[in-house]
Amino acid sequence: MKLALILAISIALFLGFFQASLDAQSSLSGVAVNVEINDSDVAEGKIIAATKDGLKLAREADEAVIYGVVVSAPVLSVRPKEDNTFALLSNGEAGVLVSNKNGNIEAGDMITVSADAGVGQKATKAGYILGKALASYDKQDVGFLPVLVNPGYFSRASAASVSNVLGYVLNFIGEPGRWRYVLAGFVFVVAFLASTVATIKFITTGIEAVGRNPLAHSTIVRSMIVSSLGAFVLAALGFLAGMAIIRIGG
Repeated sequence: MKLALILAISIALFLGFFQASLDAQSSLSGVAVNVEINDSDVAEGKIIAATKDGLKLAREADEAVIYGVVVSAPVLSVRPKEDNTFALLSNGEAGVLVSNKNGNIEAGDMITVSADAGVGQKATKAGYILGKALASYDKQDVGFLPVLVNPGYFSRASAASVSNVLGYVLNFIGEPGRWRYVLAGFVFVVAFLASTVATIKFITTGIEAVGRNPLAHSTIVRSMIVSSLGAFVLAALGFLAGMAIIRIGG
């Protein structure tokens, strides 16, 4: 009875320790590299930037290129771990220290650096980013947020422009009676592409035929001209079909 009780307690303690370890390890995926960081107060979850003075905690005022985030438990690390090095993840999922000083973070928002060294925040303008938020964060204090780390340059204006164009197109298509314009445009494009591909193929085949049989040069050239005219007629028919669709729908 005592042995069973001791065993049960041991299992419970082991599971509790294991769960605590998982909770403490906010980064459990990705390949990291052990590097030296020329800064103080380096800790797990802090964002690192590449500067002229080496790798340092990322600061908003520096506008340096973001390199990655410090992690404690990468799946795989490159280079031996030393006393003065830290595991730095530049691609993969990791827990990142963030704040909501630049607004509450929603899943899908881009994460950039903030005025607090090494701490991230929501990106609201063009600049270097660490990656994409995988969850929401609305706490006042600094805390961990899962982020899909993939450093790069983010242009909010470009993203907004694309979104506006797509929205305009969708609104245009969604209005009653506009379907015929969409269908006509599709017919135009298909006919144009088909005629272009056919013309290129006819010309290429003709040139190869002339090379193989120079004596039939005139006959091959006439065939190329006829084939090209046929492709032109195909494009014209596609244009006429598109116009007919627009008129019938009207």
